[in-house]
Amino acid sequence: MKSGVKYTWLVLIVVAALFWRQPCQAQDVALERVENYGTIDWVGQKVIAKGIGAPPEKYYGKPQARPLALRAAVTDARRNLLEVIKGVHIDSITRVNNYMVRDDTIVARVQGIMQNSSVDDTQYMSDGTVEVIVSMPLTGELGETLIKMAAQPPGVAPEAMPAQAVEDRIRLLEDRVKALEDKLAGLKEVTGQQQEMILFFKQFVTAWLDYTASRPLIIQAGYGSEDANLEKKLAEQESRLTALAVRFDEMAGRLAKLETAGIQPAPKTEAVKSQAEAIYSGVVIDARNTDFRPCLKPEIFANGELIYPGAYVDMQQAVRKGYVRYYRQIGQAQQSDRVGKLPYTINAKGTSKGKRSLEVGGESYSTLKPLMNVPDSFLAGCKVVIVF
Repeated sequence: MKSGVKYTWLVLIVVAALFWRQPCQAQDVALERVENYGTIDWVGQKVIAKGIGAPPEKYYGKPQARPLALRAAVTDARRNLLEVIKGVHIDSITRVNNYMVRDDTIVARVQGIMQNSSVDDTQYMSDGTVEVIVSMPLTGELGETLIKMAAQPPGVAPEAMPAQAVEDRIRLLEDRVKALEDKLAGLKEVTGQQQEMILFFKQFVTAWLDYTASRPLIIQAGYGSEDANLEKKLAEQESRLTALAVRFDEMAGRLAKLETAGIQPAPKTEAVKSQAEAIYSGVVIDARNTDFRPCLKPEIFANGELIYPGAYVDMQQAVRKGYVRYYRQIGQAQQSDRVGKLPYTINAKGTSKGKRSLEVGGESYSTLKPLMNVPDSFLAGCKVVIVF
């Protein structure tokens, strides 16, 4: 009898453990940890960090001890919060830190915004220290700064981009240019999205040409004045960068051909609501069957073509509420005010360009594609939700 009771209790404990683990696993995925600094809450659309503070020794046991410890804790938490923000992925390739390393004004701007971060929790410890939790929404003022920052190609500090990394970036660009050339071959007209892609490549190449012209030598980490072979290494690196500049020129020429190869812009027509816009109020993308990871500006592809976001997006809406909203449950997503009463629900086929972009099925192409030419469509209004 006793063994039967023990067995029953063992079964109950195992079952309880399974149920207890499920929400923890979901929470772990929804909260992206940035080293030991804090977390990104993609569902809650905010960044979170903890700080610890202690009063100066001379104030121990005095009335000023707690306020001083609290101030130190908040300062520490906001310092950590900045590191969390640096770790936020803008898209599949770029993080906020890629922009901050080249522009101190961005750092100063974000630090100023962080002074408005909220103190969500305060714990006074028995040893006199104070622990606080601070958070900041990824929308609003911070979102506006990050989105405007992301509209420009990221610059890179000389010490952060050795020649090999430059070569890797070029190869990526060349692949994208080649794909664009193949896509536009034989077309008599281009869409606004294709024009945007061409403009992006042109701006990026121009920016890098200017960069390499102003900084002919990019010193790799580990090169020091005590290195006997420093002069030889610098000469080799200069030679590599010269070769890279030639490849940049070649890319610029290919882009120029794309713009002047007889491709005429599509005639402007009065915007007409598509069938999808007339029926659906938003879109829910179910990515739970993929290894997708959230970012501020995830790209959605269909038939290999970028469908969302594009130049048609209402930037005021993107700043106010973000490019997308994330959920963990499909039911909650479909009932979200973000996508209205009748959202178009589709399953993601998989990830694209890393784990922070999605590819949807070709059947979604004919539904979503026409919306790119409708200024007030639910895509333009950022009525997009991703379940992951």
